[in-house]
Amino acid sequence: MKFEAPRGTHDILPSEQPRWRKVIGEAERLCALYGYRRIDTPAFEDTELFARTSGEGSDIVQKEMYTFQDRGGRSLTLRPEATAPICRAYIQHGMHREPQPVKLFTSEPIWRYDRPQKGRYREHWQFNVEAIGSGDPAVDAEVIHLYDELLRRLGVTEYTLE
Repeated sequence: MKFEAPRGTHDILPSEQPRWRKVIGEAERLCALYGYRRIDTPAFEDTELFARTSGEGSDIVQKEMYTFQDRGGRSLTLRPEATAPICRAYIQHGMHREPQPVKLFTSEPIWRYDRPQKGRYREHWQFNVEAIGSGDPAVDAEVIHLYDELLRRLGVTEYTLE
């Protein structure tokens, strides 16, 4: 039998680690400058969390989630996006009682069941920032600026900000 990484996944090899660490390190340094704090959420959540936040009829819920039942019969789903788990943690841990907005970031694996296209993976890492608890459009502008600055610091030049 030949063992290989599952289709749509990949290894981050030792030769790739310096670039990987540079991207993650630069994102973390920039988040600290903008006042964002790291949060890590579980790799899986109750399926209902994603069904309620993404919508029962959405493509994510209908086609792209890795959902399974545990031994207790509970429906669990591997994290297909980062926002819902971060918001769940915000509510569960009473972060609404902290000064607002609460600014959080994460860099963690995301799983989407989809036919992998060239350059896309079923398991991939996603850097995510959330500023929860403010309706001020300046917060949205700050998030856009943060990502723009991150790309600049990483030397990415072939993109358009719209």
